Amino acid sequence: MVVLNLRTSRSALTNSFGVFTIDASVGDSLSFTKVGFSPVKTVLTNLNEFYIEMQEGIKLETVIVERKSKEAELNDAMGNYSKKGSIMAGKINLEPI
Repeated sequence: MVVLNLRTSRSALTNSFGVFTIDASVGDSLSFTKVGFSPVKTVLTNLNEFYIEMQEGIKLETVIVERKSKEAELNDAMGNYSKKGSIMAGKINLEPI
């Protein structure tokens, strides 16, 4: 977990038990972040040990984003256009209306 003193912008990492040491004063705001959990902020009212509880964050399914080249986009568009055919089926009517 990362602990950030918002006043000084100094940070510290916790050990596997969540224990950390950071330069801070009464009144400083500390931010706690950990992947997979919602961030927590707290204001120090004293310099004694304290306990915070973090809630698990929202988990999203993996999303894959792909981009086609302009050439591929144009080829797809032309392929879709040619599949529809034309209204006159390729015949040009030049007779007056």
